[in-house]
Amino acid sequence: MRQKFWHAALCLMVSFGGFVLAGIAGAAEPGKYGKTLLATVVLDDKDVQRFRDHKPSPRDAHEAPMVAALMADSEDWAGKLEPWVVRNNPHTMVVKLTGRALGDGAASSMWLSGWHLEANENGQEQSTMQPLAGLSELKGKAGQPFRIEATTGPVTFSKDRMAAPALSFINSNNMEIDKVEVEIWGGMAETPAHTLFLSAPWLWLGGIFLLVFWWWRRS
Repeated sequence: MRQKFWHAALCLMVSFGGFVLAGIAGAAEPGKYGKTLLATVVLDDKDVQRFRDHKPSPRDAHEAPMVAALMADSEDWAGKLEPWVVRNNPHTMVVKLTGRALGDGAASSMWLSGWHLEANENGQEQSTMQPLAGLSELKGKAGQPFRIEATTGPVTFSKDRMAAPALSFINSNNMEIDKVEVEIWGGMAETPAHTLFLSAPWLWLGGIFLLVFWWWRRS
């Protein structure tokens, strides 16, 4: 009887392990930032060259990193002013960077990202810019290309309005920037059922053992 118990438990463990691996392998990458890809913009080579040529302003050692980022000189880019509608809320801007490390080690960059909004009835232009963390390659190899991406998170528009995605490049270290892309996603990203299931694998595995133990006790 004990042999049957462990045989059944082993079979269930193998099946469960296969399900976990299949779920991980089949996890959908597209759509992780939103429900619908609304726009993709590849920055012109001349804009990328402006980033390369930018001379960062000296940093005040007494300023907090976030304050320094907001106050530093930057090389700015803005997309076209286009209509963005409430029904596609929230809007998530994703920045994808292709580059190369100049030498072995971390290749990092500092950016702000956000939106330039259409001027209001008083003619005042508005913008919302936030530090963009994550556009760094921690284990860069000299001359080896890499592709990284980051987002500042979703933005919800209170009404339909004209706006343009915007970037401010502040500085980079040990990095040559080759290409920059901007994606705008609309809506909330859907969470697949198997992702919810796999979020607590040991809990489900414990439940399986309890069921097998219950079956063994009744046999």
